[in-house]
Amino acid sequence: MPETHVAPVKPMVTEYVRSLLSCETQGIKILSRDKFITKKSRNVFSCSRESSVVIKTIRMTGEHVKEFLRNMDITDKNTELKIIHLVRDPRAILASMYRQPKAWVPYLKTGNGTILCENMIRNKIGFEEMIKEGMLTPKNFAEVNYDLWMENTWGTIVQIYQFLEIPLTTDIVDNIQAHFSDEVARKSYLSTFQGSDHDKDQWRTQLSQDQQRYIENKCGILIENETENYEEVTTEENELTTGNLQ
Repeated sequence: MPETHVAPVKPMVTEYVRSLLSCETQGIKILSRDKFITKKSRNVFSCSRESSVVIKTIRMTGEHVKEFLRNMDITDKNTELKIIHLVRDPRAILASMYRQPKAWVPYLKTGNGTILCENMIRNKIGFEEMIKEGMLTPKNFAEVNYDLWMENTWGTIVQIYQFLEIPLTTDIVDNIQAHFSDEVARKSYLSTFQGSDHDKDQWRTQLSQDQQRYIENKCGILIENETENYEEVTTEENELTTGNLQ
């Protein structure tokens, strides 16, 4: 697999994530000044070692995860790390990237963005190796297929909460239902809910036939396995990292 450099593994990145999950002052200060972060919790400044911390991030890779696990004290009895890896059909991801090319310049310089697939394949291999080594287990690692999630929204939500070992209380259910409300949905490029009428397969009409064939040629193994390997939250294939510190 050729090396890619669109998401280099740098100690400062993994250290920053570690500091956030540990609620360290320096990490919180950097977060408060960061203009790229589009949404922060109102409780970010009351973060403490006893807090539950959730981080959703893109562009981090399996190499980042491995480096992160190596450098975080997961033997601390007060620390429980949970990682959720969100995967999606690369055709849908690339169609989204094509809509905002300025945000994805490093990716789109090579192979119309199909360098993404090289990263996804390497992530899959890397996660499988970490599972074999015992770094990742059903206790701390799960994968969620976005397309299957959208077909079974609440079933997958229940599985995610079971994995996180967080009870689905009435208040939590109400908050989730409010988030998935068309009345409050903000349909921007980075929105986590695009409305009930959103078509997850709109890439079929957004991508030309030539683009689809090119992507399928470069990313075939991911597309072939895209739905058959993810009937539920699993422990085996890049976008969501969740840390839970209790």
